[in-house]
Amino acid sequence: MKEPRHILAVVVSVLVVAAILFLGGRANDKGATSSDEPGEALWALFRAQKEGDTDAYLDQLTGKTRAGAEQASRELGAAAFADYLRGQDKQIKGIAIKGREQAEDGAVTLLVDLVYADGQEEHRFVVKRDGGRWRIAELLGKGRHPSPIPYGTPVAPLDAEEPDTKEDRQ
Repeated sequence: MKEPRHILAVVVSVLVVAAILFLGGRANDKGATSSDEPGEALWALFRAQKEGDTDAYLDQLTGKTRAGAEQASRELGAAAFADYLRGQDKQIKGIAIKGREQAEDGAVTLLVDLVYADGQEEHRFVVKRDGGRWRIAELLGKGRHPSPIPYGTPVAPLDAEEPDTKEDRQ
C-alpha cells in the first residue's frame, strides 16, 4: 500500500498542472498575450493565423504593417482573407525564435526561422509597444533557403530490412 504522503503529493501535482493548463489556455484566448514579452505578439499572430481569426491577427499588428494587412483583408473579403491565413499556416512546419535585438527606441527585433517542407525562411519581426502592449510593426523577410534534407524525411529508410534473429545479424 502506498504512503498517504505519496498519494497526497501526486494529487497536489495533478491539481497544479490542471490549474496551469486551465489558466494558461484562458489567458491565450483570442490572441491575448499572457505575458509582457515581445515574443508573445508573434505567437499570438501565428495562433490567429492558424485559426483564420482576422480580427485577432490584425490586432497583433501596428503601423504600416497593420494598414497593409487591413487593405488585403478589404480587397479579398473577410472570408477569403481568413482562408488565406489558414492556408499560409498549413505550409509552416515549424517556427523558431533564434534571437532578439534590442533597439535604442525600445523596439525589439525577433530573429525567426519559419520551416517549410521544402526549406526555411529567415524573418525579422520588429515589435514595438503600442496601446500598452507589444505589437508587430514591421516584418522583414528573406527568400526561402532550400533544405539539404527536406522536412519530414525519415532519419533511416523505413523500408530497410532489419535482422529478425541473432543468426541473421551475423
